Amino acid sequence: MTKQFLRGQVAAILDDQRLLINLGMDHGVSAGDHFIIFELGGEISDPTSGQSLGKLELVKAKVEAMHVQERMALVMPFHKESTTQSSVLSATLAQTTSSSSTDIYRDRLNIRKNQAIGLNQVNSQISVGDQVRSVAPIES
Repeated sequence: MTKQFLRGQVAAILDDQRLLINLGMDHGVSAGDHFIIFELGGEISDPTSGQSLGKLELVKAKVEAMHVQERMALVMPFHKESTTQSSVLSATLAQTTSSSSTDIYRDRLNIRKNQAIGLNQVNSQISVGDQVRSVAPIES
């Protein structure tokens, strides 16, 4: 058996949390498998050789298979857990106020801004027909 990335498409949009993809058990998909939904950006070339490195996958979403059938799977965004809670001044407020959020911060890289190609060409809205790829190779 060989391991390879599974490639498919968004087959249907059920709502803003549930999508159907055209990959299922027949393709080796199991509940809990992770996928990205993406579109391809422009061609990227190796700065030394000039050879094509391919096209960058412009990720629109990362999703998890929740329910898998023979030829399709229902996928949903990853479950978010609250990592910070706002502090309150009194026990009464603590009982009546429930405010939490997930904040992820990353340091900025010291780059040459005139060489930044940006990701402006990506349309972040998910559409039927968008490409889907497994995050990890799956045995087939």
